[in-house]
Amino acid sequence: MFCVNCGNKLPQGVGFCSNCGRKTATDQGAVATAQRVDPGQTALGGHAGASGSSAVVPGRGFLKVTGILYIVFSGIGLVVSVFALAALEAATGAAGMFGGAVTQATAELRGELIADLISAGYLLFLGIMGVRHCAELAKSSMLIVLGGLHIIGIFIGIGIYGFSVLRLLEFPLPILFIYGAYKNRVAMDF
Repeated sequence: MFCVNCGNKLPQGVGFCSNCGRKTATDQGAVATAQRVDPGQTALGGHAGASGSSAVVPGRGFLKVTGILYIVFSGIGLVVSVFALAALEAATGAAGMFGGAVTQATAELRGELIADLISAGYLLFLGIMGVRHCAELAKSSMLIVLGGLHIIGIFIGIGIYGFSVLRLLEFPLPILFIYGAYKNRVAMDF
């Protein structure tokens, strides 16, 4: 018998997991859980038998893949934003040396680049949290909230910068992230 929350091996008949403290599933609850999720998927990401664990974490794959994509895309965004901000500051400094004034457009661009840095930093955090907690059913509610905050951020961006078709491309990643966390949340209720 294994804990459905953390995958810890448990002796038969215990009421709570000695590792995470979660109440153990009854035989009937374990059967219901096994029927609702992909057969053979385990907390360790392999198949039962390959890892020796039979704890089911149905949203693990969604969270791990979307988390990795968040890390990659936000890393690229951070690098591009830092270089663009550095180039802007260098150009502004050079213009200032020759008597040029900082224009309103330059100030707005600086603000947008700083907002991009903050956004990329949050997405990096989101990706790390998704990868780190993808197999922890107890963290699923937190991951749902974090993914929801990204969706709210997308809508705020649409409100500030206007709608574009490219903005629609931002929605699948947080939706898949939330879906994986939701699958874990449902599994936790068993």
